[in-house]
Amino acid sequence: MNENINNTIEYIRLLTGEELVLDALDVRSLHLPLFMTAGYSCYVAQFYGIKTIFVYQHINANRTPAQIAMQSEKIRQTLKPCVVVFVFERLASYNVLRIIQKRVNFIIPGKQLFLPDLLIDLGKKSDSDDVEKTNTIPAAAQLLLLYHLQKENLNGKHGEDLVTILKISPAGITRAVKWLCINDIAKFEGKKYKTLQILLNGKELWDKVCPLLDSPIMKVVHTDENVDGIICGQNALAEYGMIVEANYQITALDKQQYQTIKTKTDSRYGDNLVEIWKYDPRILSNNGFVDKLSLFLSMRNDSDERTQKELRIMLEQMPW
Repeated sequence: MNENINNTIEYIRLLTGEELVLDALDVRSLHLPLFMTAGYSCYVAQFYGIKTIFVYQHINANRTPAQIAMQSEKIRQTLKPCVVVFVFERLASYNVLRIIQKRVNFIIPGKQLFLPDLLIDLGKKSDSDDVEKTNTIPAAAQLLLLYHLQKENLNGKHGEDLVTILKISPAGITRAVKWLCINDIAKFEGKKYKTLQILLNGKELWDKVCPLLDSPIMKVVHTDENVDGIICGQNALAEYGMIVEANYQITALDKQQYQTIKTKTDSRYGDNLVEIWKYDPRILSNNGFVDKLSLFLSMRNDSDERTQKELRIMLEQMPW
């Protein structure tokens, strides 16, 4: 098994540049039935700052792709937040396809690496490749920066800390951190445990990133019903400044929340407005209102002079 561990470490180093240190993990800590863990050896490491469980399947431990997918999910649920990666010495080609279809992370050292939870797929262009080719900030990176500026200093946090704090998938955190590093906004350094270091602070950071940030709004829909969400738009600006509150409801939801509501909405008709956001507005919210920086980004192109005046005053009063 030591040879397989060394092969895995070297294969990952060659492909990603990451120097992993794998520590043995007692399979009893998984709290799974013996018949599920028999034939496995488990190790834990920090991979891109995310706690990653490497599950080595012994040659004589025959599992179907469906069983592997089920066990991967059970391990992830037990040890979350984490990414679970199965390591195989060999795998029949027809099983490779079936495991890929089930989105199971796996490595065959020296042959193939498929880690969808970390946006890595050897031999296939991954989403993380696109990060280097666009100035468009990922929604997860914007959320990370706004959280750092308004809620809590995120310097020194590991990848798994960011997953928990921001409620974003490991893949989303990987993409966000890579974008920040490529754009010289942050570093993600360390040997065994990589940590985030944002290079600027306060207003200096805001002044640098503001031109790169985007409106959090994906689209706006209308409804005649009241929607339970975070207060946004003009009604949030009225809370923070002197502008008059609108006589209708304006609510912010993220895509997942919007898909679960039973309210009938329309693209054009309805007295109340629902803004569907790229990230969960609740994470940055204060007392039921959207945060000030997201509010600014959502309204900075508004043509009303009174709105622009209140936005300027709101930024000037920020406790950088």
